[in-house]
Amino acid sequence: MRLFTQILFLSCIFWISVPSIAGLSTYAEIMQQVQERGVNSVVAELGESYESEKIVGSIAAGDSEWLQVAFILFPNIHPKFSKQILESLSFALINNTIEVLSLTEKHRTLVFSDICNIPPSIVSPAQQKSFINNMVSSLNKVKNSGSGKNRDNIEMCLWELERIYGDYF
Repeated sequence: MRLFTQILFLSCIFWISVPSIAGLSTYAEIMQQVQERGVNSVVAELGESYESEKIVGSIAAGDSEWLQVAFILFPNIHPKFSKQILESLSFALINNTIEVLSLTEKHRTLVFSDICNIPPSIVSPAQQKSFINNMVSSLNKVKNSGSGKNRDNIEMCLWELERIYGDYF
């Protein structure tokens, strides 16, 4: 009987401490789990549960909360997920320029040449030109709107895109 109670007790402790009980479907849950368990553990669980694609899509949409998650999850030991985050931040730059540039400067885990770049998933020259035109248009719109705070960041990004454009086209 004593062995049975010990096994029962240990199994209860194991099931209570399983990190996936909390779930990782919202940005708040992810941020909480990062604080409790660390970035690498959370990224590994996201990969196992196939949630990484959903998260990368949310980041690419440019939502402010998911952009925060991107900069928290980026420095990890899983290179595939880091590349996905970089690609999604390049797309997010078109959708939420000010926030992406501000977070890049704030966190300093990435440089502008990482984000102000053509994502590797865009392979055809026509799509690459279209992507660069969309990004330049978005950056110029923010630059002309009078956001002086990000003016230097916008100039750095535009310079990087001009360099890329010269190399590719």
